Amino acid sequence: MKNMVSLMKMELILMKRQAAYYLLSIGLPSVFYLIFSGMMSGSDVPTLALHTYLFSMTVFSIMSSAFFSIPSTLQSDKTNNWQKLIQHSPVSMVEYYISKLFSTLLTFLLSIIVVFSVGHFVRGVNMPMMDWLAIALILLVGSMVFIAMGVLVVSCPVPSSCLLWAISFIWL
Repeated sequence: MKNMVSLMKMELILMKRQAAYYLLSIGLPSVFYLIFSGMMSGSDVPTLALHTYLFSMTVFSIMSSAFFSIPSTLQSDKTNNWQKLIQHSPVSMVEYYISKLFSTLLTFLLSIIVVFSVGHFVRGVNMPMMDWLAIALILLVGSMVFIAMGVLVVSCPVPSSCLLWAISFIWL
C-alpha cells in the first residue's frame, strides 16, 4: 500500500508537469462546446441537443486522453527504462499499472467536471444532480474501453501494425 501511495504521488507530479497537454485535452472540447452550442443558441434548439452535444464533447475529451496520453506515457516509460526500474524495485508491475489507471481516471474525472461545468454555468444546461452523477459514472465506466484500446496499441510487438488495426477497428 505504501508503494501505491508513492506511485500515485509521482503520477500527480507528472500530471502537473504536463499542464499544457491537459489544457488542450480538457480545454479544447470545452471551447468546441462553447463555439458550436453558441451557433445553435440563437435558434429554437431543443435542450436535448445541448445536452447531447455536451456529452459528446466530454466523450471527445476522454477519447483524446485515452488514445494519445496513455500510449505515449507507457511508451515513454518503456523507452526511458522506467518499467525496468520498477521491475527491479519492491514495487510490482500491477501496482504500476493500477497507479496509471487511477491517474488516467482522475484525468477523465477532471475532464468531466470541467466540460459539465462549462455546459451548466455558461450555456445553462440543467439536469437533476442524480442525472449528472449517473452520466459521469457511465462515462467513467465506459472510458475503460478506451483505456484498454490505448494500452493495446502500446503492448503490440509491432506498434505500427497495431495502430493500423486499432484505427481500422475504431473506423468500423
